[in-house]
Amino acid sequence: MRCWSAPRSARRRSGDDLVVVPLADVRIGDVLVAGPGEVVPVDGRVLTGPAMLDESALTGESALVERGTGEAVGSGVVNAGGAVDVEATATAEDSTYAQQVVAAPGRTPSEVLRLAASLDQMSAHVLAEAIVAEARARGLALPPAREVTEEPGRGVTGTVDERRVTVGKTVMPPEARPGWARAADNRAALDGAVAWLTVDGASGP
Repeated sequence: MRCWSAPRSARRRSGDDLVVVPLADVRIGDVLVAGPGEVVPVDGRVLTGPAMLDESALTGESALVERGTGEAVGSGVVNAGGAVDVEATATAEDSTYAQQVVAAPGRTPSEVLRLAASLDQMSAHVLAEAIVAEARARGLALPPAREVTEEPGRGVTGTVDERRVTVGKTVMPPEARPGWARAADNRAALDGAVAWLTVDGASGP
């Protein structure tokens, strides 16, 4: 199981208040808050360290990394500790996570995106269109999918490179999902944009 998720909002400090703002409104120098299990929405530096971060979404490695006050953090990493303040050093458009693929350890983000986009070429869903557009922007070769079926509200299934691929909702119960997957769910609850990729029936890394 793999996940693609695009952050759409962030929590920004405004005096003593926290305000949820569209990600496009985040500016360099803004102080953002990443809560436990949430994704750091833009590139930045830690203001309230140390921060325990799961960088598997970007590196494919599941080990936690500690970042101290002043250290740089890339967007797309998951906060595996307590709430942390991050000063934005880039806008969303220029950040690492801009329309980034989130992959379970064992598959590269490019491979996940290629498989998902190859299948999603056959779907008219708005998220499918975004996935295909991102893959093409990255110059990924998208082989045609075969034996494609689409179930409204659940997703699309087909054969890509002789593998059975499904993009859409996951049937795995939340309590059975690995940590990286639960973090993606937490972010999706705020952003509302997530698609799961299952390859040959595999539901884990």
